[in-house]
Amino acid sequence: MEGCAQLQAKIHSLKVPIRKDSSWIFRIMRECFQTAYDQCALQELIDQLQLDAFLKQNPLEEIDNLKKLVTEVNSPLAFSHIDFNRTNVLVVNSGERVVTVDMEHCAYAPRAYDLATFLSEWDRELFAFHTVGLPTDAVLQQYVQLYISAADQLQPGFASKAENSVEKIVKEVKVFILVKILFIIGVSVQMKEAVIEAIPFNEELKMVSVHYKCFINFS
Repeated sequence: MEGCAQLQAKIHSLKVPIRKDSSWIFRIMRECFQTAYDQCALQELIDQLQLDAFLKQNPLEEIDNLKKLVTEVNSPLAFSHIDFNRTNVLVVNSGERVVTVDMEHCAYAPRAYDLATFLSEWDRELFAFHTVGLPTDAVLQQYVQLYISAADQLQPGFASKAENSVEKIVKEVKVFILVKILFIIGVSVQMKEAVIEAIPFNEELKMVSVHYKCFINFS
């Protein structure tokens, strides 16, 4: 946990001379859902499989609601890995060092995006769409404190700023866990084939619907 928090703080401290714009997050999310409806017959599948969550709440409307929450928490922009999940984190020499791979998607994003990407998988099996749970406040607070301590070492005075308090960053992370969940759902529904070969696409879509129902409950 500490190694990952330190690594994220190090990445976020980098000053990379590229465009600082995070509008891509919601643009790509909306494009995924729109593609699913326009080209993948998502609405027909929703009706055919009676996917209650999608029938009750249009995900395109949820994107608009989520954008408002993101504006409210105002997570500062930072150079980010973008795909900081367990499959892209390597532990070297029995825990001596933690490194990350698959950095071709690096871009500027709200700092909470990377934190939420990592924490949204907490205590959950990979591709377990049928089980979604938020980390406890204790876990979030512990991880965020490790992140703040690491960032303060790299940028002296970081921890003393109000915008970098544990409470503020935990609030950001909670909102961006919702962003990450909806982003993954969007990517999943616009695919015409199953992500997991052993599970038929229709069954996988039912699992994604459960994922979406959890998103609605969390939000």
